[in-house]
Amino acid sequence: MEIDGVPTNRTERRIVSSTAVGPTANTFGTDNTGAILVQVLSNAIFFSLHSATCTPSITDFRAGAGDMFSVRPANSLRMIRDGSDSCVKLQEFE
Repeated sequence: MEIDGVPTNRTERRIVSSTAVGPTANTFGTDNTGAILVQVLSNAIFFSLHSATCTPSITDFRAGAGDMFSVRPANSLRMIRDGSDSCVKLQEFE
């Protein structure tokens, strides 16, 4: 996997549960249009890449523990758990 840009010091860990979440504006800024690297640390998530307000489901993408993927723009990422709550780590690139 290749990610354009340089990693910044902005990272966060999020618990992904039954309510859809994305990268937080507190960590990554309100425009949030750069790239992020996502690593699923536990369990599994469903995620979508087309809307900052949607709720992902089984018809979207799925990632399990240990999977990594990048997203640009970061503000299009939405995640929800697949079964049990999951922990993900997000790393910003600029």
